[in-house]
Amino acid sequence: DRALDSLIIRNCSFTNIDAECVRYYSDLDTLTADAPVFLEHITINNSATRVFFLKNSGGAVVRDIIVSNSRQSGHGRDADIMEIQGNGSTITHIDTFNVLPVPIKGTKGATVAEEFLYGIDPQYEAADSLNYTLLPNSHLYGLGSDGEAIGDLNWATNTPVTVSLTVAVVDSGSVTLSPPPIGLTYDPGTVVTLTAIPEANWEFLEWTGDLTGNNNPDSLTMDGHKSVTAIFKLMVGIDNDSALPKVFDISPNYPNPFNPSTNFNFQVPKVSVVSLVVYNILGQKVRTLANQSFEPGFYKIAWDGRNDLGSSVATGIYIYRFEAENFVKIQKMILMK
Repeated sequence: DRALDSLIIRNCSFTNIDAECVRYYSDLDTLTADAPVFLEHITINNSATRVFFLKNSGGAVVRDIIVSNSRQSGHGRDADIMEIQGNGSTITHIDTFNVLPVPIKGTKGATVAEEFLYGIDPQYEAADSLNYTLLPNSHLYGLGSDGEAIGDLNWATNTPVTVSLTVAVVDSGSVTLSPPPIGLTYDPGTVVTLTAIPEANWEFLEWTGDLTGNNNPDSLTMDGHKSVTAIFKLMVGIDNDSALPKVFDISPNYPNPFNPSTNFNFQVPKVSVVSLVVYNILGQKVRTLANQSFEPGFYKIAWDGRNDLGSSVATGIYIYRFEAENFVKIQKMILMK
């Protein structure tokens, strides 16, 4: 046992561990801050089911972890894959493969980002030989909270060959993908069916980008990175006065907090120049998302957490400012990696 003022375990691998790979106890004093704990970019294979136990560790960060080919332990602590305790602790971007059907637990104020829990085969090069190099066709490349691979980055040495499909929507509707991506990417050659789903009083108009025409549904072969836009239009015979917005407005971004991207829905009642700009907490401009004329209608714009130069920005609080004619709305959002 050791006393310490911080614990950072990063870019490490564990194999054949029967007890927890990391077992850490903090005190019960709620008046003082707990020691910073970061467990990130870790690969765990062929080890006991409960890989981490952090007791009363407020503010701990557990992310970008692979847990694969787990087994029952010799000590009976097999009720969960990991348990993280403590107010403000976060568990996110965890990939489990061939593990026992038990949960990832956040207790005593810890939270689990369920949308970033994956069940993807890591595609190790030779796990039996303790070689956990991710093969080029691994879908874990680029899936981490920081845009890197999930797991120990010492094993993420290949150039990935998987391909991505980016879908944008103009006006009111959505698009479903079949099959869905594995994480964020597809195997090359996958045929994806895209189905445009208009909202009430709207109809699908056409596809643009790497898919063109107005067939719905339609298919696309993933022989490279692809980008598609689905365009919807107001149905003929619908009263524009009732279907189109009456005022300028922007809804709170969602999700919030977010990682890696968030969406902004806004409405424009008449032809106007719209500005949507993201700033950091110091008031410095980070990204211009819109600065152009829009027709009357409903719009959705996504922010991918990058600045105007294309670089990923840091975790923190950001401010977005929406302006159209004399209407201005300013709100906060949190990027959490």
